[in-house]
Amino acid sequence: MEAQYYENIIIGAGPAGLQAAYYFQKYEIDYIVLEKSDKCGSFFETFPHSGKLISINKRHTGSKNKDFNLRHDWNSLLNDKNLNFNKFSDEYYPSSGNMVEYLNSYYENNNLNIEFNSTVVKVEKINENGEQLKLNYRITISNNTTENNTAGEGAGGLACAAGEGAGGLACAAGEGEGGLACAAGEGAELNEIESVERVPLSVRGLACAAKLYECDRLFIAIGMSAHVIPENYSALHASGDIKHYGQYPKKYFIDNLSNYTNKRVLLVGGGNSSYELANMLNNTACSILIMSKTKKKWAMASHYSGDIRSVYLPYIDTFLLKSLNALDELQLQWRPICVEKTENNKYITIVKTHEDKGIMNYPVDENNIFDEVILCTGWKFNKSIFTFPIEMMRSDKYPALGLNYGSINNKNLFFIGAAMHGFDYGKSSGGFIHGFRYLIKSCIHQLFGLSTKNSFKKFDIINKNGFNYLEYTKFINFIIERINTASSLYQMFGVLSDKFYMMANGDLLYLKDVHINNMIDIDNRIKEMEKNRQTKKEGANAEKDKKKDDKEKDDKDKDDKDKDEGKEKDTDEGKDAAEAKDDAKDAAAEAQLKMLKLMEKKTKKILITPDAPVEPANEELPKLNIMLFTLTLEYGSQYNSDIDKLGLATTNMGNESKSNLIHPVLKVFSTVLGKYIDIIHFDEDIFANFNNDIKYRNKLEKIIKSYIL
Repeated sequence: MEAQYYENIIIGAGPAGLQAAYYFQKYEIDYIVLEKSDKCGSFFETFPHSGKLISINKRHTGSKNKDFNLRHDWNSLLNDKNLNFNKFSDEYYPSSGNMVEYLNSYYENNNLNIEFNSTVVKVEKINENGEQLKLNYRITISNNTTENNTAGEGAGGLACAAGEGAGGLACAAGEGEGGLACAAGEGAELNEIESVERVPLSVRGLACAAKLYECDRLFIAIGMSAHVIPENYSALHASGDIKHYGQYPKKYFIDNLSNYTNKRVLLVGGGNSSYELANMLNNTACSILIMSKTKKKWAMASHYSGDIRSVYLPYIDTFLLKSLNALDELQLQWRPICVEKTENNKYITIVKTHEDKGIMNYPVDENNIFDEVILCTGWKFNKSIFTFPIEMMRSDKYPALGLNYGSINNKNLFFIGAAMHGFDYGKSSGGFIHGFRYLIKSCIHQLFGLSTKNSFKKFDIINKNGFNYLEYTKFINFIIERINTASSLYQMFGVLSDKFYMMANGDLLYLKDVHINNMIDIDNRIKEMEKNRQTKKEGANAEKDKKKDDKEKDDKDKDDKDKDEGKEKDTDEGKDAAEAKDDAKDAAAEAQLKMLKLMEKKTKKILITPDAPVEPANEELPKLNIMLFTLTLEYGSQYNSDIDKLGLATTNMGNESKSNLIHPVLKVFSTVLGKYIDIIHFDEDIFANFNNDIKYRNKLEKIIKSYIL
């Protein structure tokens, strides 16, 4: 069977796949998207079970600045056409159906190249070494219809066994043991399948094969589609007695709430999906227990949108106000073993102590017996379609990635969407639409050398007349605008940063939206300068040869062509001066390149692994004291669980790092010392308005000026 070739192939047409496709389309880069369903974002037709997203859709911000408005729009994908989600819903927490409408409109308006009804059943390497770019991966797909690809295990069966075509759970991150962390709110791409281990790879790779595709680069946008089934519950799960959140079909709970009338329900796992179901079942069930093995954080305290969201607080009310519901976080001395099925089809919980003194049942009473057990225990990346190993991280939940979001053990294989979240899991928004839309943009810009064209800005701070105060003021104004309007820094707080540094020619180079641990953009800058230098050198050599030939000819015909020796002397002196000027420019370029290479050498290790020990400076290198500045927006370093202090601006001068609210942070890195020499936290503001001259502008002016002059 002949394979169809594309330079780039994206698997999954959820939000992550569409975001990547948009940039390929925009920059006219060859690509195709393979999608298992007959539409984009098919996950949202089934999940979350409540039909409500928990991602913010704030339509009115009082501002016309598009980038600022994205700070409060967690659902829109980046684009240049004003194709924003707020045109599809008026609600602050919109419905999942609105997301399906939006994603398919986004696809149609951008004329994206998507092959629907194409379930990926196998991905294999063509070029095992991955050294050369061409033809690295082969993808086997089966053409399927919507009937074979409907929601979930209950309906889809073997037809969706691989499950990767639709795009995984982009918002699973953050629930830990607790089910669907941002139940489709931030995320995007969940496959409604259970597990694919039961379908042999050989069967999926051969019996269903309908088409072959080959590509240079492969982008995986399938999210987190494999269910996490704790070992202690695996037997009952395998027998079908208990199910995972993701196994229930479309609208199951909405259509079957009456089945839970006066029933006792145990929800295993303490993340957002367990609270979602608890709130849904509260109207009919007589009692609900959420049981988790660890204490979960609330997003309103942690600022991490994957933690438990306050929209689910009504269930906490029913517990704290003693209305027959409960929350049991089995910490320290207790750990759940399993639930055991009784003869009358009830379930009893069994636990043991850390000291392993044997199994101990809860007292057998009505508080310990349940009619139904639902596993809300989370999701992880599904590796089953790959015929080669995928290195994993964070307890085998996420693919292990390099700073360009490529697999660390498979060249030219990239993971986008929820799978990017391994870097900032539990800290920032990289697992959700409002975070990974920026990471995908950054990924593609880096891979295709677009960063140097789209993310750099220069300021002529020091010129032949000395310090240029007007240009410096423009630079400070630019920073103030960034910290007040940039949605990338705001949404990917503590992860995406702006970096800037002084160049040898007195220009200040400003790089936007760089991963805080990433020096790839500086690498690209060095490569660009080396290329320009080589081109210029070749041109200069050709020009010198031409000048030499011309000079010899001039000397030979000197007496005949020009009798005026004084004029000839002046002309030669002019040529010599021009050549000296060119040589000076070349020397300046060499110095600048040397500076950047030194910066790369000194910073790459410490920035990629900030906690690693720093090697002593190489004495053979020239000790150029280059300062690299990193600007981020971050929350304070202390976790505050005191409900009375949540959201308060509590910092004073000198302890800004302990703030409750988001605020600017400026870090200064010395290339000589190979470490950060200064970290400055600016004051917080209850509206995240960082325009105050004394607190922000004047402070920035003084601090940066003290380092660059």
